[in-house]
Amino acid sequence: MKSCRGFTLMELVLASVLIGLVGLGFAAISGTAQTYLSQSAGISNVQGEASYAMLHMKKYLSVANRVIQYNAGGNPPQSTRLAFRYDHRGLSGTPLDISDDNWDYYAWDATNKTIVYRQGFVTSANPGSTDPADPGPDGATVVARNIQSLLFTLTNSIEVDIDLTAQQTVGPQSRSTRVSTSVTPRGWTAN
Repeated sequence: MKSCRGFTLMELVLASVLIGLVGLGFAAISGTAQTYLSQSAGISNVQGEASYAMLHMKKYLSVANRVIQYNAGGNPPQSTRLAFRYDHRGLSGTPLDISDDNWDYYAWDATNKTIVYRQGFVTSANPGSTDPADPGPDGATVVARNIQSLLFTLTNSIEVDIDLTAQQTVGPQSRSTRVSTSVTPRGWTAN
């Protein structure tokens, strides 16, 4: 009679425990990697929105010929809202007849943490002035979300400094991205 030797119960239990420990290790690594990837994706989205907002503002402000700040304070003047006028030929190459009452507008909406943009709003000018009244963010297009702060600063009467901070919060962690640039409008005439 041949002796057939198999695995004992103790060997099977020990192998099952070892396989279970290895499986738990892989599960822990996988969970940590997934959390890290979701945080990285959120941060990348916020950085992308901040970069897009900055490029959007630079594109239009670079061809402005008049800029108005609302509720500006400090020296140099700083604000979270800005209206500007530009000759649309600077973007399309086709001349358009744009009156002094036609303005574009950027603003930081602190309640919704967004940057909004309104193109071609027309307002009646203040008596004796070509400056438009502040239209507010209602009806404007959202350019970027998760924006913690936006500040426009007029320097030397011919340059606009833009400083924005975007923030992504994932669980208990919060990460901020700060982007700054200066724009000198090509068609600007000093006031």
